[in-house]
Amino acid sequence: MIISPPFLLPRAANQTDEAWVDRCMTPAGEGGVYPLSKLFGWHGGMHIQAPITNNVPAAARAIADGTVVFTRAATAKPPGPVAISPDHPQNYTGRWTDNGVVVIRHDTEIGEGANATVRFYSVYMHLRRIADGVAANQPILRKAEVGIPGEIYGAAGQIHFEIVFAADQLARLAGRASGNLRLDNAGRTDAVFGDMHFHLPAGTLVYPGAATARPSVSTLAPTLPAGQAPHSLEGDHFVQLRYERGAATLTLHRNIASPGQSADFAPIAGAVQADPQGEYNLHQHATALVAELTAANARRAGPRPSQVALPTVSASGFYELLRFGRRINAEEQEVPRTLAHWRHIKYGASAAEVGWVNLNAEGVYAYSDADFPHWLNWTLIDEAADGDSRCDSPTIRGWVQNPDTPLVPEPARPGQNDGEVSDAELSHRAQVERIARRLKKAICKFPTEWDASLIDRQWGWLQDSLRTRDVLPRPMDFTAYGKFKAHMQALAFWEASIGLPNTHWHMHPVDFIKTFRRCGWLSHGEFGRIYRTTPEVTRNNYLPYLNRTARKYLFNTPLRLSHFLGQGAVESGSLTNMQERSMTGRIDGNRMHGERINAASATPELTLGHWYGTLTTEDDPWFRLEKYNSRGVRITGSYSWVNGNVGDIDAQKFRGRGFKQLTARNNYAEYWVYRGWLARNSFTASWWTDRNYIARNPSQMRATPAQVDDPQRITTEPYNCFDSGGWYMTFARPRVARSIDGDTSTIATTDATRELEQQVSRAVTHAINGGYIDDVRRLQETRAAKEILL
Repeated sequence: MIISPPFLLPRAANQTDEAWVDRCMTPAGEGGVYPLSKLFGWHGGMHIQAPITNNVPAAARAIADGTVVFTRAATAKPPGPVAISPDHPQNYTGRWTDNGVVVIRHDTEIGEGANATVRFYSVYMHLRRIADGVAANQPILRKAEVGIPGEIYGAAGQIHFEIVFAADQLARLAGRASGNLRLDNAGRTDAVFGDMHFHLPAGTLVYPGAATARPSVSTLAPTLPAGQAPHSLEGDHFVQLRYERGAATLTLHRNIASPGQSADFAPIAGAVQADPQGEYNLHQHATALVAELTAANARRAGPRPSQVALPTVSASGFYELLRFGRRINAEEQEVPRTLAHWRHIKYGASAAEVGWVNLNAEGVYAYSDADFPHWLNWTLIDEAADGDSRCDSPTIRGWVQNPDTPLVPEPARPGQNDGEVSDAELSHRAQVERIARRLKKAICKFPTEWDASLIDRQWGWLQDSLRTRDVLPRPMDFTAYGKFKAHMQALAFWEASIGLPNTHWHMHPVDFIKTFRRCGWLSHGEFGRIYRTTPEVTRNNYLPYLNRTARKYLFNTPLRLSHFLGQGAVESGSLTNMQERSMTGRIDGNRMHGERINAASATPELTLGHWYGTLTTEDDPWFRLEKYNSRGVRITGSYSWVNGNVGDIDAQKFRGRGFKQLTARNNYAEYWVYRGWLARNSFTASWWTDRNYIARNPSQMRATPAQVDDPQRITTEPYNCFDSGGWYMTFARPRVARSIDGDTSTIATTDATRELEQQVSRAVTHAINGGYIDDVRRLQETRAAKEILL
């Protein structure tokens, strides 16, 4: 899912994504907040003030690709000085409200498999004009204009905006259909995105120690100096691990509610531990864990072995542990509980309240933002039963009446001074930051406000003296209620053709968009718009693996993904060239002048059943010769005797393969070691520095080259095809992410930003290839991806 706010503003330099979303979705007045109205009734969305330029409001835009399922043109407001009748239903209380509406259905994906295929709806109300071309049953693309904001009770340039979905989508979107997350099992794996989270049960031990003194991966209970003891956490705690723009930040959360009150989780003041290079250095961390484990097993296998060897884990397995807190990709090794995942945390505000905790200990389970953790205060509230518009949810009323919350003076009303907590007071208390924070995370089920057939059922209570005594000076009489009902009928629009029941689930639009902007999982439709020329069957075959790789190696932000796909479009021919193809042509000494693609080299190695060149009939001189195109322009040199290739056979055996065209024996060896397919002690490091290698005399080499017998594993297994590229850009070329992060997160529209974009693209190209091959085309492909993703 690629999603953005309904209003799009330029992003300020160094502005976080969350701050940008907040700026694009500025609330418009206290009466239009989610999920409560001034009368402590349900309010299914929020009022947003459009950005205004020269007194003209910006257009509202589609938040994601979708299909328009409903439109209603606005009733024109009488122009200029023409008096508007006070009885006009859209001029309720003497203030005009526009009634243009657009509803868009969004079908997309947030992960892999059927349960990660989701459907939700975005609702744009109070439009003054609907954009040209926006019509029911027509597709619409993200960022396309939906309409021009109108008036809400006389305030210009505003919309009411909702995000809603059916009951059968709740578990798909939020990971569960009721209650809180279970703490006796890890979170979902079909959708994993955003921050990682870890439940630390009561009694979890935190071992004192400096941030620079990480305990060994082989140690479950570090030995402490005399007089020191581990700290035991009181009650459940939750670690939030965020990787963002190179940094790793750990925040500790706990329940701050008083005994007897409903749980209210919040970060512990001062309990934040940040490593500015923690994400950039993940590859080093994983490699260090392998070295530690190897050393620990060497000690255990000494002359008098007294301990059982610890299980061997590859760097890729450890990388998954560090990245996700658990194994997400089934192709990888799972790190057993007998090995530790130590993280340095703060559990209080004082400098002394720090230490090391094992996030891979028994009883500790990992989750992600895709689980909508209840310790971030995500709460499911089903208030569909009574069907009226009053919020009678005991959960929400409990939050607002919580004695831990500072009181707000009760508004004075004639004839009432009984000291009771009224609905009017509850509405005011709901604005207190601590309560507002919880309300923003409430996922609520209640009837829509916009179904004309439900008006009396939802609002009839306004005529009841008992039920209105808390919110109105007096109940509405027949005339007053008639005007109110006519007003609601003028705004109502809900009908069966929308495809969503009139009672459905709602989520705070800002928090929905913030959360799913961290998803980064491309849907088939979104990907098809980027790799337009790639056959659909090829895109469909490879997309899950591309998504999994981008997620694993943190290339799944809109900016990083744009460069990842732009570079990959050139390297892999937009997925159509996952194995390097040769050419046939004229041989002139050590030169090959290519004239046409050699069809034999393009035959998938899965079809061959072996790597191309295994048979003597498959000998291909292209790879061992200096390469020129048909116009005499040099392409590249011979692959023989470079980058660890031992002679002509390796030149062909270790040709480019995969999304990033992994090439040469040394790179294959390193990836094989990374995945645990090859032991590092089975070959000599830097064997290409052996003097007999340099002399091209392999029979006399003392160094032992790495033995990789099945290089076709890169192309025959789609996961490896992409994972090898992710590994290369993270482990072999760690400057890639740093280079990308120097780019701007907006579409380049000025000479200065285009120049910066070109410089960054060239830097990324050099970080990957050590040169600037096809740098212009890489920039073009990256820009094309940005148009879709940013």
